[in-house]
Amino acid sequence: MSRITRLVGRRNVPILLALLLGGATFIGALAWLPTLSDGDTTPTVETRSVLVARDDLSAGERLDRSRLALVEVPTDVIATGALTRIEDGEGQVLRYPVEAGEQILASKFVGAERAEATGLAFVVPEGMRAVSVPVTEVTGAGGLIVPGDRVDVLAAVSETLLVGADYPTEGPEADIARREAPTAIVTVLQNALVLAVGQSVSDTSSVSRDDGAQRADDATPDPKAVSVTLAVSPEDAQALFMAVTEGSIGLALRSFGDTSSATVAPIVDVAPADDQPKVSAR
Repeated sequence: MSRITRLVGRRNVPILLALLLGGATFIGALAWLPTLSDGDTTPTVETRSVLVARDDLSAGERLDRSRLALVEVPTDVIATGALTRIEDGEGQVLRYPVEAGEQILASKFVGAERAEATGLAFVVPEGMRAVSVPVTEVTGAGGLIVPGDRVDVLAAVSETLLVGADYPTEGPEADIARREAPTAIVTVLQNALVLAVGQSVSDTSSVSRDDGAQRADDATPDPKAVSVTLAVSPEDAQALFMAVTEGSIGLALRSFGDTSSATVAPIVDVAPADDQPKVSAR
């Protein structure tokens, strides 16, 4: 019997062997761990750039580059319809609010297909005002005007309203002069953008005042419409409202794409002695 056997006894030999094997395994594991840490064990995450809001955005805002940013996010968290270019969001009008850092989705914008459902306010060009004028089939170009067309606005008003007219402006004399003065036909506005005919609205929010007509492909005339809504400047809105309240309005439809401007002198009725209808230009 060996000395080791005598010291530990036969029954303790398996325990001793297990301890020796466990120690060897532990030492081997310690030697293997440094090699594991030297390798790249981080799984690869695929990312893409998406458009987000730099800060909180309100419904109705028109976006510019300063309010947008591109960030890298994992592809598995990109929302459906998320935009991937700043150009896709620039100039768009928000239908819903967006929080800072939130992905910008195409469904957040006011689109042409939803213009009628969302209301007229979302299709009025920036800096302009929407003003409605009454029309008939005759005064509205035969009822053939559609949203996106361009028109000139003509008005039949008292000559006393013309700039430089030599009539009394105050007192009973002014009232008499207005009733007795001849009617003047004036061009109040030129190249006005048609936003709506009756309740038919078209998305013209991307059209500037100097652009040509931009008619929707599916636009159809409404001969029964009793109003046409135009996009005009705040100053022109005053002149247009004056013409509507003081006289009668007619619309002259422009050729598609025609944005030219013409100098047109007013035409004033002259009541001749023989009561024959006659007009002369002043």
